[in-house]
Amino acid sequence: AQPNKTKPSITASNSLKQQVISTMVFTQFGFISVLLVIVSLWSSQSQAGTYNLRLVGRNHHGPNMENRALGEANMIRVMIACGVETKIDCMERILASVPDGAVDFIHYLETANAYAVYLDEQYLDHVQGVQSDPTRRHQHRPDSKEKPRIRTSSQEIPAGVHMVKAPQVWEKYEVKGEDVLVCVIDTGVNRDHPDLDLERLSGFDGAGGLVTPWWRDSDGHGTHVVGTIAAKDNTKGLVGVAPKVDVYAVRIVASEDDEIYSSDMVAALEICRASGAQVVSMSLGGLESSVMEEATLKSFFENDDIVAVAAAGDTGGDDLVYPAAYNFVLSVAAVDQGGNRASFSTWNDMVDISAPGVSVLSTWADGTYLSMSGTDMACPHVTGVVALMLSVDPYLSPSQVFETLKATAVNPNDWEWDMYYGSGIVNALAAVDSVYEGEDHTDGHYDSDGNNNEFGGIDYNYDSGDHESDDKEEAEEVGESYPPVGNYDFVTVNKRGPENPIPTDNDPSSVPNSEDDNGLG
Repeated sequence: AQPNKTKPSITASNSLKQQVISTMVFTQFGFISVLLVIVSLWSSQSQAGTYNLRLVGRNHHGPNMENRALGEANMIRVMIACGVETKIDCMERILASVPDGAVDFIHYLETANAYAVYLDEQYLDHVQGVQSDPTRRHQHRPDSKEKPRIRTSSQEIPAGVHMVKAPQVWEKYEVKGEDVLVCVIDTGVNRDHPDLDLERLSGFDGAGGLVTPWWRDSDGHGTHVVGTIAAKDNTKGLVGVAPKVDVYAVRIVASEDDEIYSSDMVAALEICRASGAQVVSMSLGGLESSVMEEATLKSFFENDDIVAVAAAGDTGGDDLVYPAAYNFVLSVAAVDQGGNRASFSTWNDMVDISAPGVSVLSTWADGTYLSMSGTDMACPHVTGVVALMLSVDPYLSPSQVFETLKATAVNPNDWEWDMYYGSGIVNALAAVDSVYEGEDHTDGHYDSDGNNNEFGGIDYNYDSGDHESDDKEEAEEVGESYPPVGNYDFVTVNKRGPENPIPTDNDPSSVPNSEDDNGLG
């Protein structure tokens, strides 16, 4: 089964050219150094007379402008679909469509059978199969960074790790993410950090347009994400949600200020697949969808048994942020340490679940520790919980993971789902309990105390409406269930099943957040 997320309609631009231009980002010239894309085509000596293509790695933050006068060409980042062509035939077609120097090749995307390129804007209409290549950015609050004092002589369990109930899983089931591989797409990781287990870290250092080496993190964001997932249990510093999980790092960008494109994401996702990862963690996003990115993640869910987790976004509004807003990705919103919605957390119909994302303490690139806020920080908490679940049952399908997480989450509003918390705050203990016991929680939920409640975890009023039964025992006998009292618009939201009640006063101001603890209006 596939997750039933509603896919909002996307308004197309009047022309492909407008769509592409709307997503382009001008490269700042000056002291940015770029490496040439070296495309080597050579004839093999096989009887079939086939060709091989090699894309040699490069800094992908801007086009190759060597031998071009400044401002002579306006190079735009796009993807070009190859359709049924081979990658060699496709490249030859592209090269034949434009003058020399008008195209720079960045990635070949195997799953999509497409190329990511920089293309001279004036030749957009000369090449068939051109699609926009939307940008992606990290989803965190740069002004939230704080360097707390932490005792390295003893170990601290961060508040977020406590909140998702990971320590109870370690104690009850004696699992900490063993035999699970998580792929983290980010700024790399400092493999020498004293709280990260070098034996459990690996990453991508090959060619193909991504940043290398994986074990360097000049920014810190990637090290912070990895620490939340996997900081080791070593009696010093701090510990992550799944301290014995294996991490494969794909360094998609050098720093939070560098541009990331959807095609970079697709290239990184293909590398994650090749690594054998069971979970992919994506603490980044953008406001425009990509057909090729979505197709890759759909394949993860339907064909590869890979669970994809992403940050819901930090816009504070109802914007759709991708890849989190795709059907086949767990979209993670942020809450503070009191379980209140973070004011910056994006809310919409695609939010699946929530996790701690305010003042999250984790490892930092310089070998120390730092607290930071954002849905980027919430995302790795859920990634770690998925790793714990797969440690108990490595054969769980992505669909089973999705449904179990949603059914066992704790919604502070006691609603089955809302667009601010999704199904609620992730609960590692309840989720692993469910996995271990082989329970089917398709129609169940956990109440605000984290207890399994077959009536949906809601305080029901049994004296309202026209039901025959006035108490829970009678209702259980006749198989009745009661919605909470209130006025509702019944809408079809595929992700959450048909006719889920959503309060008509569904406004962010009515949801408790990190700046307003007053609860619902």
